[in-house]
Formats: sequence, structure tokens, C-alpha cells
Amino acid sequence: MPQQDPDMSIPASIDGCLRSCTEARALVTALSDDQYARPVGTHSSIGAHMRHCLDHYLCFFRGLADGAVDYDSRDRSADLEGSRQVFFQVIDLVESELLKLCGNDLAKPVTIQQIPSKGATSISVESSIERELVFLSSHSIHHMALMVLLAEMQDVSLVKDLGVAYSTQDYHQRLRQAD
Repeated sequence: MPQQDPDMSIPASIDGCLRSCTEARALVTALSDDQYARPVGTHSSIGAHMRHCLDHYLCFFRGLADGAVDYDSRDRSADLEGSRQVFFQVIDLVESELLKLCGNDLAKPVTIQQIPSKGATSISVESSIERELVFLSSHSIHHMALMVLLAEMQDVSLVKDLGVAYSTQDYHQRLRQAD
């Protein structure tokens, strides 16, 4: 993961995204090339879920220049979906872009373009960079939960709490402290 200046505090919304990237990296590191790329039973591959999550980050960064993010204009790269090496290249890029953001950027407005329902046309809604970072980390963590199940179906051993929402981790921490 790219290094942040130790004297600079990372805003929580950026940190959440960086942590989701760290979890993604840990999961993919635990897999073989085949386990990453192969569909599991009737389910998508872990690579397909990773590609989907990273596509959202890439759409977000592409849209920052003009303040308009279109999450439906994903690349859907077969290379990213099928190659751990490509995954590591893209996750490095995402982490690097996250570290370029600063606290002053977070309140900036951004327009989100997305199809909200099956058969509907794309709509635009106003948001902020920070709100979208919160969405991106949450979206990634929830896909991570699915990927953990797919990995377990392939007998891959993973660390505890991988793919568990941050709020759920905090809740469990409070329960342990109360005992």
C-alpha cells in the first residue's frame, strides 16, 4: 500500500476505503490464480466481485475531474476479473488515488449518475466526495462478505472479521468491553 505522510491525519472516510482495499488485498493474497478467477458453483468468481468493486472506485476517480460520477459506466475488464496480477496493479492505483485526496476535498459536491431501478432511465443526484467515499467502502465491504463465503467454499482460510461491516465490528467490540 502506498505510504501516507505520518504527520498527516487521514480522514475516516478515506481510511475506510483504504481499509477495504487492505482487506481486498489480504483476500486475494490468500487465493491461487484459479481460486480468484474461477466461478464457484453457480456463483460468480471472486475476481468478478473484485472487478465490480474496483470498477466503482475507478468510475469515482474518473468523475472527480468534472464533478460527475457515473457508476454505470464501468469498464467491466475481463483482465481484472481473471488476473490476480491485474488486480494488484489496480488496487495499487486505487490506494494511490485515495491518498491524493485531502480533508479539503471531502465537502466538495459531486453529481452521481446511475440507473436506480430495472427498466428506469439514469438519474442524477447530488452528493459529496465524502458521502461517496462512505458508499465505496461500505459497498466493497459488503461484497467482501460474499467473497469470503466464496473463498470458504473453496476451502480458503481467512482472517477473522474480513468482510464484516465497520459498524458491526464496533458493536462486537463494545459487547466484549461490556463483559
